[in-house]
Amino acid sequence: QPYMREKTRNAFMLVYDLVPAPGSAEAEAAAAEADPAAQPVEVPVPEGLAEVLQQENMLFWRSKNLYDKRYYDFLSQLLTLDVAKRPGSEGGPSPPIAVLELALGFTLGTLVHAVRPEHKLLQEWVRRLNEILRVHREGAERLLELLAADRAVTGDLMLGLDEKDVRTPVVTLLATAMRVAAASWAERAEAGTARGEGGEPVLRFVAQIMSLLPDAFSTLRRTPVFFRPIAVFAESSPAAREHLLRSGHLARLLSFFLGADSPYPELVGAPAREGAESTATPDFRVLLDAISSLVRSSRLAP
Repeated sequence: QPYMREKTRNAFMLVYDLVPAPGSAEAEAAAAEADPAAQPVEVPVPEGLAEVLQQENMLFWRSKNLYDKRYYDFLSQLLTLDVAKRPGSEGGPSPPIAVLELALGFTLGTLVHAVRPEHKLLQEWVRRLNEILRVHREGAERLLELLAADRAVTGDLMLGLDEKDVRTPVVTLLATAMRVAAASWAERAEAGTARGEGGEPVLRFVAQIMSLLPDAFSTLRRTPVFFRPIAVFAESSPAAREHLLRSGHLARLLSFFLGADSPYPELVGAPAREGAESTATPDFRVLLDAISSLVRSSRLAP
């Protein structure tokens, strides 16, 4: 099925105790040989293990239905009808936030895992969504809010996509959302109406990206993509650069760049860069752009 996500395989070992059918000769023989004082041993399943099994079962059935071809076809047709009629361009209507959120989930949750023949479809959806998010502040902030709330999904999108023709358009979409949301936040910050850091999606998303720095050591060949949203945020406004500096992110970015030569490797909680992919040839241009922007904005203490 070209529309279905490749599923991982799990191996389970099941150990059964053969119980003879009641009334059978085997059951009567076993009863005659059994020790009357012996009691069956009941081994309860630990609560933590039972909870994990329940979650994994729910995830399995959700994925089984989510990546079904019928669901894929239905959602693709539904969103094509709605989003295609609402281009989101200047002077045109934008889709309701619920429709946009569904389209984002379909693109970033389903299409990114499609097989190669569907990559062109992913790129087409990213193009549509880019056009919409450029003029849809609520949609841009909603996307960052969703990603800021789920570290696993953010890490998968920014570090876990192996195909370049999938990874690049996805991060382009994230950079667009970052640019729009950062501009909206900067306006509120200047007007004194910005919410606290925990209530601003763009700031929470920045913190989420920075929390992934240790994981980025193992995928150094993807660093141009990984640091693009941070570079976009750093270039967006003086308020953004001040936030990055006050949060100590400049030191973390420098420590990541220096790798084994960093005097403070604990800032990113990662091993020396020798532990990363041996065949990687890091391209730090985007990272250096972000660092340069922050250094130019910094002031030495008297």
